[in-house]
Parts: sequence; C-alpha cells; structure tokens
Amino acid sequence: VNELQTLSAVDSGVTLSKEGKMMARFPLDPTLSRVIIHAATLGCVQEAVALTSMMSIDNVFVTNNRKLLEAALKRLRHSDGDHATLINIWKQFHANPKARQRKWCRDSCVNFKAMQKAIDTNIQLLEYTKGADIVITSNEDDMEPLLQSLCSGLFQNIAVLQRDGRTYKTISGGQEVYVHPSSALERSRPELVIYDELMLTKKLYMRRASKIKMEWLSEIVPPNMRAKLEVISSHI
Repeated sequence: VNELQTLSAVDSGVTLSKEGKMMARFPLDPTLSRVIIHAATLGCVQEAVALTSMMSIDNVFVTNNRKLLEAALKRLRHSDGDHATLINIWKQFHANPKARQRKWCRDSCVNFKAMQKAIDTNIQLLEYTKGADIVITSNEDDMEPLLQSLCSGLFQNIAVLQRDGRTYKTISGGQEVYVHPSSALERSRPELVIYDELMLTKKLYMRRASKIKMEWLSEIVPPNMRAKLEVISSHI
C-alpha cells in the first residue's frame, strides 16, 4: 500500500485514484505503468512503451566472440546509459527491413528471439495504452523526457555517487552499490543514476543504469524520497 501511495495510485483512504485506475489497466508492475502514464505528459509515449518492452527481456546480447561484441557495443551504446542503449537497439533493429533483421541481430550480437518477444510485448502494450485513452506521442530525438518518465516510476531506484568516485549509495535503503562492468556507464560514473534492480554476485550491482539530473526530481519524487536524496547527496 505504501508503494502504491508513493506512486499516487491510491489516496489516503486506500482507494484507487484516477491515475491508479489507469495503472491497473496495464499488465505491468505499477512502477512501469506509471512510466508510460507520465510519458504522456512529456510527449514520449511511444518510446516509453518501447523501453518497457525492451526491459521485459533478459539477454539482449548473445555471442562468444568478444571482439565482435565490443564492436557492436561501440555502435549501440548511448552515453546516457543502459535504457537509452535499449532504445538505440530498438530503433536500429526496426531501421532494417524485416528480411534483414535477423542478419542485423547476428552482426550486432543481439538476441533475435529476445527482440521478437519485445516486439510482441510492444504490440500488446500499445493496445493497453490506447485502451487507457493515452495518445501515442513520440519524441525520438531527445532522451531526456524518456528518462524523466523513468524517474516517475522507478524513483525508489535512484543512487548517488560517493566521494571515492566508484561506489554509489541508494536513496531507498542506503546500500552501497556498483555500476555493472557491462553497463554503458561503467567508465563515466555520473553523479546521479537510476537503475532497474539490484543483483548480488561478488558485489551488489545495479542492473541497467542511466544518468539522471537532480532538477528533474523536484516534481517527480515524493517528498520523503527527496529528503533522503538530499541527505545522501550532502555526504558526497
């Protein structure tokens, strides 16, 4: 219930709000439903649905050829991080005629079957989006609106870079976490990032991370989360 309240899905009486009723129409975690709904206010619904579809697949890249993978990553990685990289993959895949998409995947070390799954998911989510009376808008030349929309749903998954320049601290639990070695942000280490989830191997890594800006958060993040963010940021 607390999570739904922070997402504005329910009111203080624990009844569904107008936004909550819209979220309930999607076959998604409420956090991702909110990403799509918020994208409507920023004119990037098409990209938000595509991103959500790409986030539903696990293994985007497949290859045993390290050199080929590194070359592909140079072409596909986006400086804003892993979510923008997923959009790059989505766009470049669809820039090819259907007859050449399998070959493009092979040359780019991209999992063709995973892309087919993402396409199926995208078709379904677009139908749900239209069913919720959300206009399908697009802003394909600017990643900022899409990343702002991502913050609206995943604001509990924000982390702040620490003084050592390599570790991050999450604002929700104060955990020490790291950018994954495979991330597009592995070398840049921006001050503020948002991520999908945490995964534990030798260290606690952020799965799919993207850089974000503090000024985006004032109206998106609930007051209690903003307070945590300010406390952690003050210790950088």
